[in-house]
Amino acid sequence: MAERGASMRRVLMTELTERLKALTPMRGAADPDESTQAAAWLLGDRSSFVTGRVLRGQGGARA
Repeated sequence: MAERGASMRRVLMTELTERLKALTPMRGAADPDESTQAAAWLLGDRSSFVTGRVLRGQGGARA
């Protein structure tokens, strides 16, 4: 019975993930490497004039 519940959760999570992707203009979630690149940019010399900003990685959902 527990195995059936776990299988149902996987199906529901897959469906939920696909629905959320469809609602996002870029049709997906960020790769962890993309978030790492944004953090590295903030820590680097090229962002030396940037202060007090929040980088929102939401795939254009709030554009």
